[in-house]
Amino acid sequence: TEDQSAVQMLIEEARLCMRFHHPNIAQTFELGCHDGTYFFIMEYVDGVDLGTMANLVESHGGRLDPAAVAFICAGMSRGLDYAHNLCDEAGKRLGIVHRDVSPQNIMVSKDADVKVMDFGIAKQRTGAALTVAGFMAGTPEYMAPEQIQDFGTVTAQADVYALGVVAYRMFTGQVPFMHT
Repeated sequence: TEDQSAVQMLIEEARLCMRFHHPNIAQTFELGCHDGTYFFIMEYVDGVDLGTMANLVESHGGRLDPAAVAFICAGMSRGLDYAHNLCDEAGKRLGIVHRDVSPQNIMVSKDADVKVMDFGIAKQRTGAALTVAGFMAGTPEYMAPEQIQDFGTVTAQADVYALGVVAYRMFTGQVPFMHT
């Protein structure tokens, strides 16, 4: 809480996330501050993130079932489509881009609910990125080339690219390539 830019980023992330009301996005309920410490309350997802799930299966020599991967990617797609097309009160698209679609930011519940989470570095067309200018955040092996080259001007297409890399990783056990 001593770093005001970090506090502002947390507040902006919470405000953005509280706009989401979709079954494939982890719900954010409230932003608060207690004794100078800021926090937000999110939906509890009783499950595991996709990266942990894949690593566990792979550590036993297996791969996730292709039908399960397709199911998870379909849920991711629905959640991201909702965020990409979310409009403000006047009906204007907000142009939200997640910018960190990766296995660790996808939760799969024990009931097989798929939830996109962690919009902490998301960007809105009508507002500022939730990160410091010139600072590249995210998971490089899942970033679209244009996102690595110019982090500030990415579009929803970068999230679609990342979703494809996640799918490839889940099907093959490796990312297609690393950016250098």
